[in-house]
Amino acid sequence: MNDVIAPGLDILFVGINPSTLSANTGHHFARNTNRFYRALYEGGLTPRLYAPEEDQSLAELGIGITNIVERPTGMAQELKRAEYEAGRAPLREKVRTYRPLIVAFAGRMAATGYFGRPRPVGPQEDLIETARIFVAPSPSAANKAHHPDADLFAWYGRLREFRDTLKGRTELE
Repeated sequence: MNDVIAPGLDILFVGINPSTLSANTGHHFARNTNRFYRALYEGGLTPRLYAPEEDQSLAELGIGITNIVERPTGMAQELKRAEYEAGRAPLREKVRTYRPLIVAFAGRMAATGYFGRPRPVGPQEDLIETARIFVAPSPSAANKAHHPDADLFAWYGRLREFRDTLKGRTELE
């Protein structure tokens, strides 16, 4: 599975691991029930609704995608703690190399996998290398009961505001 990554991204999204569908298609968040691309659009991070097949073009907008664990699974619960631990150093190296402004975990489970302990949704105080951290709700359809569409989209809007504040942008620009 190829990362969507380039130097100086505004936001590097970090998922848990590829689904088997994503691994088979070669595109991140490929399941049609996943709300990731809709959340990007509704949150104001993209000017239009993108499809999973367009994931590589997100880098042109300053948005990247990677995972903590490379191994595809049907469900993230199949992963072992050691796989998360093994993924920490490579993720840190990607952040060191590509220097995104923000590392945004696509779900609390992804953040927990990286940090080894639960994290709340929203901006975090600590850094990964020089990148600020934001934990977004998982866009998975399985998380819809905890974060319905409107709530999920609002959190992605908060991420956009966080990015804009860090870049010194104002609503008038």
